[in-house]
Amino acid sequence: RKDVSLMGGRGIGKSYLWNSILDREFRLFPKSWSIISSTGEDETNEAWRKIEETLDVIEKKHPALKHKRQGANSGEKKMASEKYVLPDGTEQYRGYQSIMEKIIYGRKAGKTRGRRPTKQLIEEFAAFPPSKSVGNLRSCMRESRGSWYVGGGLKKCTVLYSGTGGTVENDEAEEIFCNPTAHTIIATYDWEEAGARGCGIFIPTHIKRTGTWEKTGCPDISQGRAEVEVEREAARHDPISYMGLLQEFPMTIKEVFMRSGVNIFNQDKIASQRNEIKFNENIPKPGKGFLKFKEGVNGRIIGVEWHENPFGNIEILEHPYWKTDQAKTPDEQMPIPKLYVAGIDSIDQGNSDSSTAVNSIKGSELAMLVKKRILEKNYFKTTSNLYVAKYVKRSDDVRDDWGNALKLAIYYEARVNLEYTRISIVSYFRDKGFYNMLMKRPSIAISGADPSKTSNLIGTTTATAVIEHQDLKCKEYVDDYYDQIYFDDLLEQLQNYDRDDRTKFDLVIAMGLCELADEDLMGQQAKPEKKVSDEFQDFGYYTDENGYKRRGIIPNKTKQVEELLDSAKFAQHGGVRWIDYTDPEHPVVKY
Repeated sequence: RKDVSLMGGRGIGKSYLWNSILDREFRLFPKSWSIISSTGEDETNEAWRKIEETLDVIEKKHPALKHKRQGANSGEKKMASEKYVLPDGTEQYRGYQSIMEKIIYGRKAGKTRGRRPTKQLIEEFAAFPPSKSVGNLRSCMRESRGSWYVGGGLKKCTVLYSGTGGTVENDEAEEIFCNPTAHTIIATYDWEEAGARGCGIFIPTHIKRTGTWEKTGCPDISQGRAEVEVEREAARHDPISYMGLLQEFPMTIKEVFMRSGVNIFNQDKIASQRNEIKFNENIPKPGKGFLKFKEGVNGRIIGVEWHENPFGNIEILEHPYWKTDQAKTPDEQMPIPKLYVAGIDSIDQGNSDSSTAVNSIKGSELAMLVKKRILEKNYFKTTSNLYVAKYVKRSDDVRDDWGNALKLAIYYEARVNLEYTRISIVSYFRDKGFYNMLMKRPSIAISGADPSKTSNLIGTTTATAVIEHQDLKCKEYVDDYYDQIYFDDLLEQLQNYDRDDRTKFDLVIAMGLCELADEDLMGQQAKPEKKVSDEFQDFGYYTDENGYKRRGIIPNKTKQVEELLDSAKFAQHGGVRWIDYTDPEHPVVKY
């Protein structure tokens, strides 16, 4: 016997679907016991009101099915029974003696202990408090399990979960709905976005929309969709109203589980930018593709190259300037040190290594963001303070994810800040010869350390003060640069972020690490590196413009050392080169 979970928008009749099942239980099955429950008084009372309304409507329509309720008929409990009195004056009850009872979980998870229901409705299950709060959904399910099972193994009760878009308060509802088999819930496979595991029953707002099905009994899906799109189009210029429409009247599973943010990030600005991304055709769109290693003759990694592909797992909004067609001069084609920083919320195991990592969409993933810092004197006159690249995935082999992180770091020559809780990736960087790309621990994360001394520690700690500082830096960025965030999933995580359960918001963590890295490099300007040849000047005797012989730096002459900074050739030949000065006027680099 499996439970049933039903999610959808408002006005599609979910409560009355469940109420008809509970009414049948109450009316046709003697000794049955049905429980109507939810997290708070308002939700539970509303569910109970609809139950009473259903009972009354059916009894008026079919009087022969009416039960006397002399055993109990209150706002807390109803019992189908008739009271009679024995000759000795003892009062007893007869009849079906089926029970309907109301339970408010509130802040106590074990409210149903001791009961043996045959049906239990958990109304608005997405409105339960967040996972870290008392009386959360998982706790109530765990505490109620003893009531649903006999002897721990025999399932006696069928649980009905009902939820509505716009009431999602907790972070557990989506995980339970989208992993039905793990929670003894009937799985459906109607929606591709649910993935291979399926999901509970989802009724999109356009499929059961009032006015599109009443005449024939079959919904006109095309008409329903068109009407919903018209409403959304009308609200698109008001981001708050638009996001509310998506939540209350969802067309996709992703929309139904959107949560109204209660964090420190500016929700109005986030909603406004998400709205821009969806409707503004001229807004920059990240491109997808793959990065591949380039190796020298000795097998050493000497760089990476980009391959655009719509199925790629790396998203790039803006490529390094020196790799684009805009870089015309040799100076512009040289990498700029400290221009990019990266934050990585890493993982230590892939899907094939972990029994809990069974779904790369819902499970913890490696998340990496690359940020372009502010450039000295607005060099190249390009963008700055912009998140330019993203990688989020959990592969079967975790080394694939570490490899993609390294490729992105090499591509942008970025300084990489890691979270200290997952640092197995450090060994991978070291083995590949790029340990130097990892940033030392930011000063904010070094408790009691002497700021004048350099730390050799790798990785940012997760102390409370550090997390608060990361969140504050992200808040400042959202306040000032929200209209420069073009990754919608980053905006979505910023919208839903819950610091008490931050491990589920990998991109926000990666963003915080980027901001810490940028802050730690404050005062170290990103600027083009001087070529060595620029620093070699002829020194000796020369004749000045007035015909006098002088000694010093010879004007207008420099030694031209060709390809002195050709790092690719340098790496290909084992890190060895020398300069042939046979002709002092034309020195030649030898590899």
